[in-house]
Amino acid sequence: MFSSRPGKSNAEVILTAGHIIPDGDDEVLVKSRKNDSFLVLTVPPAFRRTRSRPRCRRNLLPSFQDDVGVLLIGSNDLGCFSRYTKNLNVHYFDPAPDHELFFAQMTDPCSVSRRRAIKNRLRISPIIVYKVGAATDLTMGRFERIQDEPPHGWYKPKDDQWDLEKEEKDENEWIGVVHWMDVPFSASGDSGSLVFAREDGIYIPLGIHLGGREARRQSYFSSLETFCYEAETEGLQLHFHYSMTSGGDLANARSEPSPSTTTTSGDDLANARSEPSSPTTTTSINDLANSESESSSPTTTMSSDDVANAKSEPS
Repeated sequence: MFSSRPGKSNAEVILTAGHIIPDGDDEVLVKSRKNDSFLVLTVPPAFRRTRSRPRCRRNLLPSFQDDVGVLLIGSNDLGCFSRYTKNLNVHYFDPAPDHELFFAQMTDPCSVSRRRAIKNRLRISPIIVYKVGAATDLTMGRFERIQDEPPHGWYKPKDDQWDLEKEEKDENEWIGVVHWMDVPFSASGDSGSLVFAREDGIYIPLGIHLGGREARRQSYFSSLETFCYEAETEGLQLHFHYSMTSGGDLANARSEPSPSTTTTSGDDLANARSEPSSPTTTTSINDLANSESESSSPTTTMSSDDVANAKSEPS
């Protein structure tokens, strides 16, 4: 993703699960899938971690917001990432927004609240979602519900943290529950990958994968809005890069996208250190895989921007 910054150059950002960023590190070495090179990404001060928590939240009671990770891409490394996505609309599930959306609003998860529209859609049927992870690559699952708390036992306060202030969170900060289909939707090492839907040729980014529970055959992701709100602590106003489709409006586009995203996986990090009812049109995983062979993979690219994959599942 990217963000404009008054008085500074625009920030190009990768989003990831915070737990893949090691304590104390201000830089992370990652492997670029685009050209098989190793790159150094900067961890902004607010998201540097101590005791497995970001600095910007150390005086607050632990919660799933702790798992927001933000990495900055250096200007010399921008060519190593695919950053523009055609046919992207984060507000696709809102059938009648209060006002007509501009292109820039279609790429900003926070421009209009998405929670009610997504929940209304889930009352009709699950949403088929996808992710491209470092461990399990391209998988699909059924996004079946939104919940306001993480799975039991995750982000539990330590003994000396129970007296910390409990933060009031926005209704758009939520956890998405994905039920597995024939194969697991995720495995350890997939944290940080983008969870997205694809209907009528439109890509709909939803959130960032945090972890899963094999016994329940469920995976969990945090809404993109959660990441956007937390990024504001660094003065970042995140949104996706967008590419206007000729002759048409992004929401009505039907051509195959050439997705641009930036995703870094936990496996990439480890390697670097060691050297879519009423669903309208539901894309099969084979169709999606075929479309990816013609374009870059739709994992995660947001402005201020991008999704990194993870190393370990939160316990």
